[in-house]
Amino acid sequence: MNHFSFELSIVAVLPALILCVYIFYKDRIEREPVGLLLILFLSGFAAYIPSFFIQKYSTSLIDLIFKSKIEITAEGAVNYASPSTEILHLSLCAVFGYSLISILIRWLVLFLITRKNKNFNYLFDGVVYSVFISLGFAVCENLHFIMQNDTDMIVEKLITSVPCHLFIGVLMGYYYTMWHMRFTANAIENDLLRAGVIEKDNIRSSAVWLMGSLFIPLAINSLYILAGKIKYDASSFIFYLAVFLLFGFSFITVNGIALKDASYGRFLYRIIAKGHPSLSAEQIKEAIEAEEKEAE
Repeated sequence: MNHFSFELSIVAVLPALILCVYIFYKDRIEREPVGLLLILFLSGFAAYIPSFFIQKYSTSLIDLIFKSKIEITAEGAVNYASPSTEILHLSLCAVFGYSLISILIRWLVLFLITRKNKNFNYLFDGVVYSVFISLGFAVCENLHFIMQNDTDMIVEKLITSVPCHLFIGVLMGYYYTMWHMRFTANAIENDLLRAGVIEKDNIRSSAVWLMGSLFIPLAINSLYILAGKIKYDASSFIFYLAVFLLFGFSFITVNGIALKDASYGRFLYRIIAKGHPSLSAEQIKEAIEAEEKEAE
């Protein structure tokens, strides 16, 4: 049944917009262009559409695999052959049916739009980019949910989804920024190796941060979906408590990163100096400047 109304649509959209404004003003040193942020928000909004259709088919495939062990009643209730079957089915749906595609699409949007963007030059920038994409995704998801479900489910969704998407956006953005900085540091190190200035690479590979930007949000989103679907004693209380804690931790993390915000050059200097203490300050600065010019 379609429960779409102007009031519910405001509730679906307004919290995400307020959080976008909050994140925007937290970026105190060098705020990102509004046009770029609008593109990211709308890209996140649009990303929900292919995500929904792929999720629909992937969950249908998982249901087909479990066909002999589950029974769907005329009212839409699902009866499982055993508790272990229920946990396994819900877990697979949470990871491969819902989370994988929604996180992967947002991650690809983040990577493709911002990877070589000239404005990506401060620690906090990646968090801003990722949060705008995630909240755009959340708005579209909530608006669609309003049209598809009853009022009780709508209220629960609107209360819990935006905090979860905010937290995922913060995590994805943080790890993505760490990867972006270390990837640049690795590139500078390779240039120094080719020039014979250093003899070996001491800076750790950036790949672990890139994987973290994808798989840590995937794990969080999967747990959120799984917790929302498991219906046991006290599960609802634990679920809402977890969402509340995620929301609070998101603000703590955002404030912490915003306070430590600084230019890429400063962080690159620290990374390279730590990996190669024999290099002089002038050598490191020249290498960073050469990389920045090449990027332009």
